[in-house]
Amino acid sequence: RESGLRHLAASPMEPADRSDYNLMHLVSSRSARLDQHPAVASDERILRALEARRGRFSSELTAWDGRVDSEDSRVADIGGRENPISPSALESWAACPYRYFLGRVLGLSSPTEIDEAEISNLERGLLVHRILERFVAEGGGTEEDLLNVAEEEFESAVARGVTGYHLLWDIEKQSIQDALRKFFVKEAQWLGESLSQSDAEIDFGQGTDAGEVVVSVEELGEVSFRGKMDRVDILGDEVRVRDFKTGKPEPYFDGKLGRKADRTVVNGRALQLPVYLEAAQSVHPGKQITASYCFPLAENNTHDVAPYTAQDREQFHTTLGVIVGMARKGIFPATPEQTDDEWGGNCRYCDFKRLCPARRRQFWERKGRLDPTLQPFNNLQGPAAMMDEDNDQ
Repeated sequence: RESGLRHLAASPMEPADRSDYNLMHLVSSRSARLDQHPAVASDERILRALEARRGRFSSELTAWDGRVDSEDSRVADIGGRENPISPSALESWAACPYRYFLGRVLGLSSPTEIDEAEISNLERGLLVHRILERFVAEGGGTEEDLLNVAEEEFESAVARGVTGYHLLWDIEKQSIQDALRKFFVKEAQWLGESLSQSDAEIDFGQGTDAGEVVVSVEELGEVSFRGKMDRVDILGDEVRVRDFKTGKPEPYFDGKLGRKADRTVVNGRALQLPVYLEAAQSVHPGKQITASYCFPLAENNTHDVAPYTAQDREQFHTTLGVIVGMARKGIFPATPEQTDDEWGGNCRYCDFKRLCPARRRQFWERKGRLDPTLQPFNNLQGPAAMMDEDNDQ
C-alpha cells in the first residue's frame, strides 16, 4: 500500500478518500519532521507515536523506553522505610530494570497460562515449601512425620485442582516423595547432632517478629528490606540460613558448589542470601552466620550450595548502591538477552515481551553505549550486557 501511495501523485488516479490523500503526502514527504506535516499536525495519536519513535531511536534513555521522573513518588522512595524492597525485587531489577518497573512499580501482570495436564512449577514450589514449613512448625522429627505432612499437602493440592491429570500427578507425587526421603537423610547428615532449634518461613521487615532489616549504603543512605527466610537452623553458636529452590541447581553453582559466574552478588543476580544474612544477624547478633541455597528435589539433594558469609558484605553494599540508586533516579532500561547458553536470555520467560519494542536489542546497544546515566548498569553487568559478539558497532 505504501508503494502505491508513493506513486499515486504522479499517476492519473485520485486518492480514494481524505485518509489516502494525507497518507499519499506523508509517504512522499522528504521532511525529517513528520510531526509538522499538515496531514498529522492535529492528530494526537500520530504525534505521540512519532515522539515515541524519536525517543526510542535516540542515543539517550527517554520516557518511552524506561526513564521516569525521579520526583515521581513511585520511585523516589524505593527501598525506603515506607516502601521496603525484597531481595527477589533487587534481582529482578538487575536482570532487567524495565521488567522490574512494569511488574513492581506499575503492578502489571500477564494472564496466567494454565497447563491442565500437570502441576505447574510455581505450584510445585509452593507445595514443597509448605511441606517443609509444616514439618518444622509441627515439630516433626522422623521421616514418617515428613511423609505424613507431605500426604496431607498432596491431598490439599488435589482438592484445589492444581495437580493436573491424575496419572501424571501419580508420577509426580512419587517423585516428590522419593526426593523427600533422600532429603531427610541428607538433612540429618548436614545438620548433625548439635541442632538446637529450627524455624521456617520467617518474615522480616517492619511489623514482623524478626523486625526491621535496614542496610546503610554509602552516598545513598538507608535501604529497608522485607521478605521471608525459608529456614534458619541454630547449631550452638552457629546459625545456618537457607533458601530452598525446587528447580534445577545447575544455574546456581559451578559444579563445585561455588557460585556461577553469571549469578553473583557483583552482578546483582544472587542477592537473596546476602539479604537473608542481614536479617539473620539482626535476629541473632553475635553469632556466626552463614547462608546458602538448598535443592530438596535435586537428585543428590544438594545442600550448602554457593554459600555466602559476612565476607560478601562489601560487594553486596556496592551492588545494592547501584541498583537502588539507579531505581530511585527513575532509570529502568529494557535490557534484552545477554547470553545464548541453555539457561540464558532474560527475555525468555518474561511476562512483558509483548510490551517491549521488537527492536529492543538495537535500542539497548545504542543507548547502553552512549547514555552516561546507564554506565553504572553496564559496570554491574559487564560488557556482555551491551554488545552482541557479532556486532562491533
